[in-house]
Amino acid sequence: MDLRRRLYNLVLSTFSDLIWKGPSRMNTLFLTFDDGPYPPVTRRVLEILDQYKVPAVFFLLGEKIQEYQKELQILSYDAHRLGNHGFNHEPIFFKGSTQLMSEIKNTDELILKNFHKHSLYYRPTYGMWRPGMNRILRSCSKRLLLWSLPANDFKWPAERVFNYLIRNVVPGDIIVFHDSQKASETVLPVLPRFLEHMLKDHWQFGLL
Repeated sequence: MDLRRRLYNLVLSTFSDLIWKGPSRMNTLFLTFDDGPYPPVTRRVLEILDQYKVPAVFFLLGEKIQEYQKELQILSYDAHRLGNHGFNHEPIFFKGSTQLMSEIKNTDELILKNFHKHSLYYRPTYGMWRPGMNRILRSCSKRLLLWSLPANDFKWPAERVFNYLIRNVVPGDIIVFHDSQKASETVLPVLPRFLEHMLKDHWQFGLL
């Protein structure tokens, strides 16, 4: 496990009010996807997951749901769970509690209206949280869910991402990918290769 990941996980382990790692029994991993929906990429990601019968949690941005509203009918999240990623991708440090709560609730309404699902989890943009976050999330009936292993698919080429994941993955890891336009050239070739490799190596994928 690389040093950056050790330090990140050490910090997260000191907090009791967030989920950053799943149960580590039986070589189980947990997939999450941020920054969607972006229908051209999200649809292909869903097809890949369906092909390998792997579930995931998708953290959606309210802004993206509005932007692609006419194209959302091509997406089926039936086998998956949906999470709330806020309304836009701005850091939450620049938002007051009232604004942040309003944006979370607005995104919840958009998720329910368009996908007929309730979101159980909230993941702040950039994985940042701040004082008062627990109170806000309790009022919105949410749990804070981060990750223990980043795929870095938005900034690394496919081969580097694949090698990083298979060398660093440990049981119980919550892995974060991105079904975004920015990550498309990496996540689409990496995801099926990663799933096939892990399944052949007797790992399994759970749903948080």
